[in-house]
Amino acid sequence: MHQFFPIDILDLEDKVVGDRFVLNIWNKLDALDEFKSDISWIGKEGRLEGKPVNGYGFAVIKPLGKLAVRQAVIQGHHFWGDKWLSGTGGRFLFW
Repeated sequence: MHQFFPIDILDLEDKVVGDRFVLNIWNKLDALDEFKSDISWIGKEGRLEGKPVNGYGFAVIKPLGKLAVRQAVIQGHHFWGDKWLSGTGGRFLFW
């Protein structure tokens, strides 16, 4: 479901000054409720009017916007990132 990779934190002289872990989320769900969220869709050609039909694209949350997910999809999951949100991969993670 997920992996942790150790990384070293370097200063400007490439000396190790700390260590951290990168979290790689494998379980990405299609949980985003695009009708209740304040998002914009982005595709190959730029902004889209709606969810990509060909599967290529992603959503970005508008500044100070709300994000809604479908509870039935996320129920029973510990880690997840929505497959449409850029950065979930990073930005949104639920435990």
